[in-house]
Amino acid sequence: MIGDMKTNDIHDVVEIHIDSFPDSFLTQLGKPALKKLYEEFSQNGFGYVYRDDGKVAGFLAGTTTPVEKFYQDLIKKNILNFTFAIPVAVIQRPSVLNLIWIRINRLFRNPQYDSINTEPEYDLIQSSKGQIAYALTLGVAPQSRGKGIGKKLWNHLLHGLPNRGVEAILASVRSDNDITNNFYTKMGFKQIAQIKRKNYDTEFKWLAYMKDHCVVTETGKIEWND
Repeated sequence: MIGDMKTNDIHDVVEIHIDSFPDSFLTQLGKPALKKLYEEFSQNGFGYVYRDDGKVAGFLAGTTTPVEKFYQDLIKKNILNFTFAIPVAVIQRPSVLNLIWIRINRLFRNPQYDSINTEPEYDLIQSSKGQIAYALTLGVAPQSRGKGIGKKLWNHLLHGLPNRGVEAILASVRSDNDITNNFYTKMGFKQIAQIKRKNYDTEFKWLAYMKDHCVVTETGKIEWND
């Protein structure tokens, strides 16, 4: 069963996030930072959870605010929480200090790029004045993997967000994340950009939905107009 992410779901969502993304920047900042992240998704973005026997078995969350602005607002609203989280994270893993510096520079300064290779759809979306959704995190509990939960969550999102006026849905994945990239390929998503930011790995930008350019089948498969 899929429903909106509620406050009482966030503890379980955080645990699944940590297991799914053990080396991610926000995971290294600790559970309090992750709790604030998913509170922000549920209050000012979108978040869905899949429940199996009443327990959260998976989640999908994101924002309809440009990604950099979403994280800027998150940090500004929770500056004390992140200020206290950073020293703890650095003590536990000193290498995270460099990641923090890179992230702050990326968020609050003009990003620097090594290369940007795009398809026409990417440029259309960049210039669009319509509402764009960015799917940022998808996680499934270890004991529930292999049951198609990620696909069901995406199916729910693809049928739900367009009804709320969203004109395009995007996702970003590191180029070396073969599992997720293969998953998006099978779902019928369209790769519309390869972006290499300075001090970051290459990211693939996936287009999951674009108004008047595709049809979402009942199973969640994307069929693009020729």
